[in-house]
Amino acid sequence: MSKLLEQIYKEKKHLGSVLEVTSSKRIYLSEYKKQGTPFFRSKEIIEAFKGKQISSELFISNDRYNEIKNKFGVPQKDDILLTSIGTIGIPFRVTNDKPFYFKDGNLTWFRNYNGIDSLYLYYWIISTKGQSQIESNSIGSSQSALTIDSIKKLEIDLPDLPTQKKIAGILSAYDAKIENNNKIIKNLELTAQTIFNEWFINFRFPGYEKAKMVESEMGEIPAEWNVGKISDFGNVVCGKTPSKSESIYFGGEIPFIKIPDMHSQMFIVNTEDSLTQAGVNTQKNQLIPEGSICVSCIATVGLVSITTKDSQTNQQINSVVPKNRESTEYLYFTLVNKKNDLKAIGSGGSTTLNINTSVFSNLEVLIPNDQIIKLFHQKVSPSFKAVKHLINENISLKQSRDQLLAKLI
Repeated sequence: MSKLLEQIYKEKKHLGSVLEVTSSKRIYLSEYKKQGTPFFRSKEIIEAFKGKQISSELFISNDRYNEIKNKFGVPQKDDILLTSIGTIGIPFRVTNDKPFYFKDGNLTWFRNYNGIDSLYLYYWIISTKGQSQIESNSIGSSQSALTIDSIKKLEIDLPDLPTQKKIAGILSAYDAKIENNNKIIKNLELTAQTIFNEWFINFRFPGYEKAKMVESEMGEIPAEWNVGKISDFGNVVCGKTPSKSESIYFGGEIPFIKIPDMHSQMFIVNTEDSLTQAGVNTQKNQLIPEGSICVSCIATVGLVSITTKDSQTNQQINSVVPKNRESTEYLYFTLVNKKNDLKAIGSGGSTTLNINTSVFSNLEVLIPNDQIIKLFHQKVSPSFKAVKHLINENISLKQSRDQLLAKLI
């Protein structure tokens, strides 16, 4: 690695001199369809960058896509799209031949490379140097924007093409490992979810053949099971935000959980913000222990995650502190499956739902007998532990990659 660093000679070049910077043909509102070829905006690009599944909400007809493809071209493998309005500077590198099109203005298109490697360019964009260049060349006070002309003038330090490919290969090895870990995580979660569904929805749990079924508020259930509420599983706590005017409350060792910290992950292993003990002391009984179940209950309703440290949440999250740790896995999947029920009991309309602590505490749930919950815990807890380990490993891999990124780019 040190030899590579010694050998790197970089020449400053404007982006416009080594690739084509362009945009898409305009697609009008009347051309949006409910199915067809996916149509991406900044929202979808940001989802992809964060490792989430792209939520295709808009489409254009396949005929319109093919018309544009034949006349003007469409994004190809190795092309890059860059968010250029609002949240600027987020890249999406095309890695396959699946058809899609994108919104003009929102996204800028890099293609037709000449002396620059696509993957090296991607890493330059996400590097501190690249982001600094992008930010300094943006316009707008209320909403940041990047013009095609300003992007063309961005200066990039370029080594020769073989060195670019070598650097990109080193960095991409970290991302490949992260991606592989994410696939393992999804498989582990899916396997545990399948077992949950089989035991607690289809009622094919160990010994089900001998179980007697009886009528209940939730339909037929095993005779030894009950229908209860979330609070039967433990103490329900609603979080709160300390005064932001007091800087001494923030920046400590205690994780402060907000909804963005919960997106798409079973365990919360790090947070954007943290609190000091002084910040926690401003609120009574708000510190929730490791192994608590957090549920988003305002606006983005129904995200569920498990704490890995003693933490505090803001007021948009209700948490369950289980009486029995062996019920954690059952309670997690129960709440994951209750997303639609949570939305149904929310108040405040469809755009800004709000579920207060009392309503959340009384959410109706199925309560199996202790033996079945214990058996489920024994069955799936190894998968939960493996997921937590892989999430932590991904954080370490990303930190190592970013340290190398700062040295090599």
